[in-house]
Amino acid sequence: MIVTIPRDQAETQVHVTSTFEEEMEPTLILDPRALRNSPTALRLTDVLFALEGEMTLFLWFEGKEDHALLLPLEGRGRLDLSTMGGIFDHRREESTGRILLSTRHNTGGRGRSFFLALEFSRINH
Repeated sequence: MIVTIPRDQAETQVHVTSTFEEEMEPTLILDPRALRNSPTALRLTDVLFALEGEMTLFLWFEGKEDHALLLPLEGRGRLDLSTMGGIFDHRREESTGRILLSTRHNTGGRGRSFFLALEFSRINH
């Protein structure tokens, strides 16, 4: 999996690409503390995705003991979440602020590829 951060300003943009044979368990794709000015949390405002075949991709907010589902994705599309204020983790005490990704293959077969572009606005508590 390749994770790049083409924009690290008031909004943070993250691109994730991967081709893999096995399903992915929750894997770190973004830690807000590694960003410029270290925001305490992130709000997802826009998603562009293209998933190959019968695959579901899950985005998670990492928790200290438990992860909270951020968004499940299937197929191809774009979600502009800014009109509803974006999605953020309401569990302030429990959340680490980190974003994880996992996958599930819905049918057998060989590897699956995906492209994911995420845009986050920063939250400083």
